[in-house]
Amino acid sequence: MHACRKDTGFHHLRRWDAENVDLNRNFLLPDETYAGAPDGYHELAPLLNPTGPPVRLEVFPWQALVAIVRHGLEKLKATTAVGQYDVPTGLFYGGHAPAATARMVQAHWADWIGDSPHVVHLDLHTGLGKFGEAKLLLVEPPDSPRLGWYAEHFGGDLVEPLQPTGGTAYAARGGMGTWLCEQFKDRNYRFLVAEIGTYRVLRVFAALRAENRAYHWLPPDDLRRKRAQRELVECFCPARSRWRSRVLRVSAEIIEAAQRAAMSLSAETA
Repeated sequence: MHACRKDTGFHHLRRWDAENVDLNRNFLLPDETYAGAPDGYHELAPLLNPTGPPVRLEVFPWQALVAIVRHGLEKLKATTAVGQYDVPTGLFYGGHAPAATARMVQAHWADWIGDSPHVVHLDLHTGLGKFGEAKLLLVEPPDSPRLGWYAEHFGGDLVEPLQPTGGTAYAARGGMGTWLCEQFKDRNYRFLVAEIGTYRVLRVFAALRAENRAYHWLPPDDLRRKRAQRELVECFCPARSRWRSRVLRVSAEIIEAAQRAAMSLSAETA
């Protein structure tokens, strides 16, 4: 295995941090442990985390289709992307303890938000969903009494509560939003993920797999690694001007809606 460099994160064309940790799986609640993997993850490990550099003739798309037919897409998403804590070099690794970034957030977040009794937290993401279309993903279930408030301020067609199956996202362990809502449950804390779609799930997943494989098994200047990095960037930030223009416009609209929503919370208790 190639010795990994520490200059990671998306600034250096990685989805994971310097320890290969997915920070969106690293914010476990106090009663959770950094151990374990979803049922079936280890069975799929050879497909998800091949031990060796990328090959010229890649058969992963066909293997993935076989796995989808065998297990179903929803089951495969839950098995692979919910978060695992057993394979440090594997995809969606949640770490063995709070990562440096998580520790920084946990240590300073209370100071950053001050004594605000109302918080509307908007987390901007790309990669899931239809090309150029936005969804506002909640950490709250479909029966949440707050669902009407979200729909009123952001639009019912955009808001999507947390669903076990069939939704844009999946119920992952260690999400920052869940941790923040629990940590500040004495506040009126509203958390939304603005997720803007790019390409089909299989292409995005293949890009994550290829980059992770290249990172662990190839030197930084290898052309195969650079090719994997370019595809990863494309899958999370497509080069098409139409996509980028739409994302800027939609994101600005969502941010403005969040500002109005936050003002409404303050006005309700004034």
